Amino acid sequence: MLSPIYRPPTNTKPKIQEFIDALSECLSQLDIRNQPLLGDANIDWLTEQSEELRNLVELNDLQQNVKHLTHGSKLIDHFFTSKDINTQLCEHHDPIAKHEVISLRIHIQKPKQLKSLVECYNYKMVNLEAKHLIKNDSTELYPTKQM
Repeated sequence: MLSPIYRPPTNTKPKIQEFIDALSECLSQLDIRNQPLLGDANIDWLTEQSEELRNLVELNDLQQNVKHLTHGSKLIDHFFTSKDINTQLCEHHDPIAKHEVISLRIHIQKPKQLKSLVECYNYKMVNLEAKHLIKNDSTELYPTKQM
């Protein structure tokens, strides 16, 4: 799953801070380890304007995968992934609406499924005529031979 982000190109400090606060709230609710975050934040990663965004990215153990300009002389389109995710081949393609198209190959491992315990009973040993039942594992009752 991908999480898209967008912030209109209003470059006032209060508007940027409002976006950072909203993004911070979203990150606190997402399992970002396997969920890339990408989009047009209209915050130039190559200037001081991105300081708060950089801090938020670092705080959440993310990495910025886009390294080249994406809109004229600015890097305002972002592709963040967990530092644990193996990223390869970040490519820039012909622009659409003045923004370069970015593609990134990522390798996300599926979590290993835990093996479930299967209990087997030797039903040849069951004494169906027994009048006594004993508790097995404190959850269910099984008739057994008396010893």
